[in-house]
Amino acid sequence: MNAKMVPMKQYLTVVGHVAFDVNETPVGKKRVLGGAGYYSALGASLFTKRVRLIARVGRNYDLNRLRKLGINLEGITAHKLLATAEFRQKYDEDFQMKYFHARLKASGKLRPTDLKEEYIDAKFIHLPTAPPKQQAELAERAKRLNPEAVVSIDVFEPYIRKWPGLVKRAIASAQIIFMNSREYELLREYTELKGKTLVIKQGKKGARLITPRSDLMVSAPAVKCVDPTGAGDVLAGAFLALRAGGKSYKDALTKAVEIASHSVTDFGVQHILDGKTEHVRRS
Repeated sequence: MNAKMVPMKQYLTVVGHVAFDVNETPVGKKRVLGGAGYYSALGASLFTKRVRLIARVGRNYDLNRLRKLGINLEGITAHKLLATAEFRQKYDEDFQMKYFHARLKASGKLRPTDLKEEYIDAKFIHLPTAPPKQQAELAERAKRLNPEAVVSIDVFEPYIRKWPGLVKRAIASAQIIFMNSREYELLREYTELKGKTLVIKQGKKGARLITPRSDLMVSAPAVKCVDPTGAGDVLAGAFLALRAGGKSYKDALTKAVEIASHSVTDFGVQHILDGKTEHVRRS
């Protein structure tokens, strides 16, 4: 296949972790379906079925949970020996993360070659939170296989502090960077950010979008936070799906912030599917 002539069948391809999350917040503790890849794909699935998810799951994962999203699962590999990844998060009284531990298991086997030539037929290719070396290699491969695709990544504060050089490398190969306010403060002087589109997640305040031509702020609706895990990934998936479908930056970000705000009102993000019809109708 000629990389410059890729037919765009999908709106969005997500390459990321599908896992189980154990989230402890001031409200309580619960084990839920998780992983940044899962959260992003779920957020996108509210607005389109033209979504492909590429990930590695373990022998203990029920793929029917993913099929219910109605997305393309051709890129999912189930490992016969390893278990599904597990992430543990603990938040303080202000819902700021104070503890994070990853057991990658099957997800640790995800390789750049999992992004196969037949899987890059998308307007947007999103690489949610993952070790920056993995993100960089995937981003570089995506651009090589499909130069017309818009590649996006989501950065993570502990990785920025531990592997700044690899984070710079990942940023250099992407056009859209998702981050929170603290991550933005760490990255804002990076020359690699110049000319990029930045989506800065600001929690209960909403989100800010910076492009080479504009600076836009969208406020979040007032909600009671129960579990913030995955909200930023839901926002990214919803935003990219809406942009791929033709929505303006403002409309896409406004709807994405709304969905992300709803996601924090319970543990995990599965509950946002309950209001799916309403979300789509109002978009």
